[in-house]
Amino acid sequence: MGFPPVLVLVQWNRNKSSKTFYEYPSLEEALQGLCSWYENQLRQVQPHLVRIRYEANDLLHFLQQLTQLECLLYDSREGKYIPYGKEWIKQRMLGFLTRKANMK
Repeated sequence: MGFPPVLVLVQWNRNKSSKTFYEYPSLEEALQGLCSWYENQLRQVQPHLVRIRYEANDLLHFLQQLTQLECLLYDSREGKYIPYGKEWIKQRMLGFLTRKANMK
């Protein structure tokens, strides 16, 4: 049975019914998914904008404000998921954004 390599657990606000999870095939795609969540929120708040622009600190603040944010990476050697919290995710996000900016 195949397990998704990355699970992202999120609780959007204090309402327990806002808890959900997302499956991604890689950490890179999970980080891109987090960026997309933030960009979608910006579009909802400012629907008139044609182009969404933000700083890395804005995205990190958004992630910090989530009631819950965790990442579970599947370790196939151990046969289990390894949990990582917000600070780890934010560190990986900074690296991801740096790589993305350097590709432009």
